[in-house]
Amino acid sequence: MARLIWSADSRANLRSIHRRISKDSERAADALIDEITSSAGRLSEFPLSGRIVPEFDQDDIRELIVRNYRVVYQLIGDTVGVVRVHHGARLLRRSDVEQL
Repeated sequence: MARLIWSADSRANLRSIHRRISKDSERAADALIDEITSSAGRLSEFPLSGRIVPEFDQDDIRELIVRNYRVVYQLIGDTVGVVRVHHGARLLRRSDVEQL
């Protein structure tokens, strides 16, 4: 089983998403964050379950799609590091997924 860690940027992304959605509905914001974190939690057992991020085409940088969001993670040995939670309509830049 891999160890799952969240980068400071990914935690900040979750807070920002929650703030934005909670302006309309606190319950919807809570549900989305729960869904994102629950989906990412499964990565400790199934680290290869996400697809390779198309912008980088590297086997160690992968993503899960949760509703409209891309949960971008990097495989580092037996660690799965969530590096970014990014809106799906936006392309990723190399600087968006800096190493943990």
